[in-house]
Amino acid sequence: MKKILFLIILVGFGLFMFACNQGANNKSPSFYRGADLSFLQMMEKGGAKFYDHGKQENALTIFKNHGQNTVRLRLWYHPKRDLNNLANTIKMAKRIKADHLQFILDFHYSDTWADPGKQFKPKAWDSLSFPVLKDSVVAYTSRVITELKNAQAEPDIVQIGNEVTNGMLWPDGKVDGKYNTPKQWTQFTELLKAGVKGVKKADPTGRIKIMIHIDRGGDPSGARFFFNKMKNYKVHYDMIGLSYYPWWQGPLDSLKATTAELAHQFHKPMMVAETAYPWTEVGMSKTGAENPDSLLSAYPATPKGQFDFLKKVFKIVHHIPGHLGIGMLYWEPDVVPLKGQGHWTINSMFNFKGEVLPSMSVFEPEKKK
Repeated sequence: MKKILFLIILVGFGLFMFACNQGANNKSPSFYRGADLSFLQMMEKGGAKFYDHGKQENALTIFKNHGQNTVRLRLWYHPKRDLNNLANTIKMAKRIKADHLQFILDFHYSDTWADPGKQFKPKAWDSLSFPVLKDSVVAYTSRVITELKNAQAEPDIVQIGNEVTNGMLWPDGKVDGKYNTPKQWTQFTELLKAGVKGVKKADPTGRIKIMIHIDRGGDPSGARFFFNKMKNYKVHYDMIGLSYYPWWQGPLDSLKATTAELAHQFHKPMMVAETAYPWTEVGMSKTGAENPDSLLSAYPATPKGQFDFLKKVFKIVHHIPGHLGIGMLYWEPDVVPLKGQGHWTINSMFNFKGEVLPSMSVFEPEKKK
């Protein structure tokens, strides 16, 4: 009898410790430090190698060793290439969770890239009526979250759309230019609500947080206009995500002004969900958005310039009024030279040989510096 009682106590203690560990693993960090690593599987498949002070290492391990605690992945509906589809997203999400990192899922609701200049509807949804489109958003979103949960890789945060400043699922949810009408805003926000409903359907506990992500990191009035619409149309969300690239969104003072404005107006936690900066001018285009003339004068395209820029962005986010700054994510720091890869290698956090750059240390908690 004593042996049976001892076994019951032992099993109970084991289950208690397991639950405690699971709770610790799921606990949200005080500050999200991380990156979008949606290209990592492609990099690895192409033979990319990553080094930390000369030692070859798994890329996720390098990021984690330097203080990163969060990984974001984009999801496309039915991409032409075997990239960013649900199957690969689940594989990558399982790796993220195995490393006890936070996971942000970025629904593009498209077969390809979605951003302020393009929000193409999935081809399979082209001919759907608006009511059926909304139902499809709910069903698809719920199915994705459910499959991730079944794989023990559910996200901690979900973005309902990517940089949805001008709407999503065009033309039904388009709101810029001539589409800036009450009808279009109604339809767009109904689509956002459908995405939120899909998350809640799969996660009735409400553990998964909802982010609304726009690209106006340096535009206080534009950001305020957008989130006023979210308030007026009663869109539920838990946090604000901003993209901030200085060649598109302006100087650092504009980022500071935007985050302060949103904090005062909406009192929502916010993060810089995307940012980047070049570490070299080698291979940089002389025209277009990212060229030497578009960079900030105080931050040259050097390893030190990249480090100093990111350190400043971190400082701005940490000092958002009301302690509402909750994180910063770097966009695609893992892109290194491979066949078919373009200019983004100059914005990577690895040099052309795959060696970690000094900017990686910006993500380390202050006590480690």
